[in-house]
Amino acid sequence: MKRLILPMLALLTMLAVCVGCSEDESEPVITRIHVAPECGVLPVRVDVYGAASGGDESGPATGGANNLKYTWNFGDGATSTTSLAYHIYDTAGDFAVSLKVEDPGGKTAVAERVVTIIADSMTIAAEAAPAAAVLGEPVNLDYRAMSCEIDPDVAGDYRNLVQTWEIIRISDGVRVGRYAGKSPNHTFTAAGTYEVRLSVAYPAWSVTRRDVLTIEAN
Repeated sequence: MKRLILPMLALLTMLAVCVGCSEDESEPVITRIHVAPECGVLPVRVDVYGAASGGDESGPATGGANNLKYTWNFGDGATSTTSLAYHIYDTAGDFAVSLKVEDPGGKTAVAERVVTIIADSMTIAAEAAPAAAVLGEPVNLDYRAMSCEIDPDVAGDYRNLVQTWEIIRISDGVRVGRYAGKSPNHTFTAAGTYEVRLSVAYPAWSVTRRDVLTIEAN
């Protein structure tokens, strides 16, 4: 009798595991999501494509879609209900592009990508610390650049940029400092109001951007 009970217990265990596997396999699964480009300059057409499998197949056959309903949300209020779609962005910003697939039984799967839409091919913003200069103490000059190829927080992304700083005393137009490099220091020795002029060139793109800071030195 013992010999019979043990195989039966093993069989029941296997059946229980299989039932669990069957339930997992009935969930829809997104097997591919393609969003391109993931960064662009206004206006930008972004093409999307999604593929999914699994889910409840009890409804009428619909070919490769496997009875799954596709819904794209482009993050700016626009949507689409086809597996292959496109959207044109006319506003700058970071947008979460999501794909949701739903089977006839209401089970869903979701995947997401983020696209970055920028208004210009490269932007820069000059900075100074401290913003108000104390005579005889160094002021650190720096800037942040951003483009589809430059992450402003990654130091290595600045390696192909050429920076020029000029410091002009506004009262008489005299240049009191000129520097190259991303983050130079300057020490003011005379009180007054100064313009800090930054020029950043990206030779590979034949692009130059400029920014200006005003600093009071006392």
